[in-house]
Amino acid sequence: MRHDVLLTTDRPTMIGHFRRHGYRTIGLYPALSWDWVEKSFYGFDDFLDGRDLDYQGPRFGLWWIPDQFTVARFEQRFSNGSDPRPQFMMLPTITSHIPFRPVPPYQSDWDRVLGAQPFDDADTARSMADVIDWTDLREPYGRTIQYTFRWLTDYLDHPEVRGDLLVVIGDHQPASSVSGPGASWDVPVHIVTDNPRVLERLLAQGFTEGVDPVRHALGTMDRLTHLLLQAFDEPGRPGQNVVLAR
Repeated sequence: MRHDVLLTTDRPTMIGHFRRHGYRTIGLYPALSWDWVEKSFYGFDDFLDGRDLDYQGPRFGLWWIPDQFTVARFEQRFSNGSDPRPQFMMLPTITSHIPFRPVPPYQSDWDRVLGAQPFDDADTARSMADVIDWTDLREPYGRTIQYTFRWLTDYLDHPEVRGDLLVVIGDHQPASSVSGPGASWDVPVHIVTDNPRVLERLLAQGFTEGVDPVRHALGTMDRLTHLLLQAFDEPGRPGQNVVLAR
């Protein structure tokens, strides 16, 4: 009910904030294969769902578009330098979503992943053989996270990547059959940037260096919006590209 009421308001959003400051705002939602009319509330300049991405490879499970492909398509369409504005991109990733099977192969050739045969037949067959099992989720969940770290690390290592600030948010914990009983509702937030001023502000706010998050919460999710905007604020300087992924 709160969500439905929200859509009837003009409540400010982070997307709108960046757009008002000259950013090109992009929504990349690979899980959607239907018309999502609610997107009008957020006011993206560009919005692509799974159909718009034109994935031609094999379908992997319920969430059949590999995250690596989605990011490769984004780079192909939006990193050609035709628009001088800094970019704010929102990407809800899907490979690490329940039921976590089958995990797509990783493709080191990022150009090939955009084609009709993105993977070797043997790699595709091996992935497809790992069928969905709702009673066994822990181990495949771990493999989806390993897959995510692999493509993300390789992506950030590409010299042509335009984005220079990446925010990675865990939007919720996995199912209790993965996390165990009584698991915390806290989620990790990772920020990758080479901007020393932003790093200084994040550390002052309580963020810590490294990949493994310290097990104390900095606040609720709505507080995160304020923390990020305070860290990003830099009057008089051109904007950075920002990628917000979950």
